[in-house]
Amino acid sequence: MKKALFITLILASTYGHAAQDRIEKVANPGQINIVKDGSSVSLFYIRVSDFPKGVGSKPKKLSKIEWHTTHYPENLNEKVELCYYPHGSTTVELCENISPNASDHTEIFNQHVFDYYSRAMIRHKIKGGKKPGRPAGQDKIVFHYTY
Repeated sequence: MKKALFITLILASTYGHAAQDRIEKVANPGQINIVKDGSSVSLFYIRVSDFPKGVGSKPKKLSKIEWHTTHYPENLNEKVELCYYPHGSTTVELCENISPNASDHTEIFNQHVFDYYSRAMIRHKIKGGKKPGRPAGQDKIVFHYTY
């Protein structure tokens, strides 16, 4: 009896927890042609091939997004935002203001559906400065998710 109870508890604790994984993406935001102001984006698409074998068909949820942004050092008044498009959506679900040339993470998108065809975007907006505006580096996102 004790052995059966022990095995039941072990199995319940094993199957009661969601698995976790991460997908890392890097993109170049590109130069900004400035008239009065301008913007450029880095898009991060999730594809079926980004998931480990056997995970593609399982339901997934975001647990956090880590981000690292570049900046436009020769331009003025830069503002940056991180936006999330859920699985299959063509419209932005939610955006959060983040800092240029910085690293952090956000949990604001937690519990949103996450699957292939989900995507995130880092948008850089600048006003004035050297024309055209050129980024100092790359933007990077790491999607953390459970399934």
